[in-house]
Amino acid sequence: MTVKLAEDHLLGQYQPRKSIRLLDEACAWCLVQDPPLEEVSERALRLAIEARTGHRLVEPGDVTEDDLYKTLTEEIVGQDELLKELASAVVTGFSPWSASRSGPRGNFFFAGPTGVGKTETAKILARAISGGPGGLVRIDCNTLQGSGWDSREAINVLLGAPPGFIGYVRGEGGLLSKVRDTPECVVLFDEIEKADPGVGKLLLQILDEGLVEDTEGNPLDFRRAFLIFTSNAGVTYEDVHPYLGFQSPGKPEPSEVAKVSPQTVMDDMRRRGFPQEFLGRNFQWFTFRSLSEEQIREVLRRQLEALRAHAAEREPPLDVDWDPVTFDRLVAAWDPRFGVRHLITLLRNRVIGQLSVAEAMGHLKGITRIHLTARTGATPGTVADPGRPTDTRRRRDGSTLVIELD
Repeated sequence: MTVKLAEDHLLGQYQPRKSIRLLDEACAWCLVQDPPLEEVSERALRLAIEARTGHRLVEPGDVTEDDLYKTLTEEIVGQDELLKELASAVVTGFSPWSASRSGPRGNFFFAGPTGVGKTETAKILARAISGGPGGLVRIDCNTLQGSGWDSREAINVLLGAPPGFIGYVRGEGGLLSKVRDTPECVVLFDEIEKADPGVGKLLLQILDEGLVEDTEGNPLDFRRAFLIFTSNAGVTYEDVHPYLGFQSPGKPEPSEVAKVSPQTVMDDMRRRGFPQEFLGRNFQWFTFRSLSEEQIREVLRRQLEALRAHAAEREPPLDVDWDPVTFDRLVAAWDPRFGVRHLITLLRNRVIGQLSVAEAMGHLKGITRIHLTARTGATPGTVADPGRPTDTRRRRDGSTLVIELD
């Protein structure tokens, strides 16, 4: 049992040393129990592995579809049907019926417009599976750029620079080498369309067999991992109601929605040079929808409630409140083309930024309440640069700090 668990979960180490160390750590755990245990159990071995790797070991039944769906929907808004399918796909990946498969536990492709929760879903999924943030191996595909027609630079980022090349460090490997220490993880290729097309050829072996070697010949095993690819490729916007009269084209109508499908994504990526054999692999597709104004209101409510909870935990505690007009003003400033990210930027720069400046200048001394209000005379629905500090004013009214928003 010790050798098998060491082989399955401590892939970046070698026998017999890893089995001996694992048994030694499990024995130490048994000795400190009250009363001490006379023999090493499988549970003791698993706890020793979890202490070594920093994340929990997931077995069939540990993650249920209902619990995972609840975890995802608590943080992701407007994608309930998709998240239900995703939770089912993840649980299937852990099932003993999937043990005979080749390749990773799941190959998921998240398509859709920007700012709708694709990357955040992958992060939440990694936390839910591993029990902490250490279960995510994130690859920013903006960093996977080749040189002209040569993809080796991008490949070296993933597998490590070969001996004699700039960046080579013996035993360090590349970004994908992290799976040696955390084999049960989520490997996220964020915005895969921005990577060098040659990366697609490297990924074929991982998608099919779950195995690849780094530049030093060390095996990297992805068979206990989930691979997730996110992409904004293939997204087009369709305005159901065209602009009329003197209406400004700077902000789209609420009826403007993003259109995307697996076919439009593949067509776009094919134009970018990705090989057909990569695009034709058996991905499970999850198409995220653009958010409606009602869903954005829910996101804003959650963000403001989180700000209120954070302020209440301060010493001394602060009360945060806002009036309905202010809430509507923030929603009106949201741009549907940029999703949740635009709304969070507005809130961070116009509210949290002002609170940070006020604290640095000592203006929060004696303050017990933060009140968000709409500035008199401001034009509702104006889309201004969310980073402009001049779009917000603050003033003191007794023990209340008033923050005025456009």
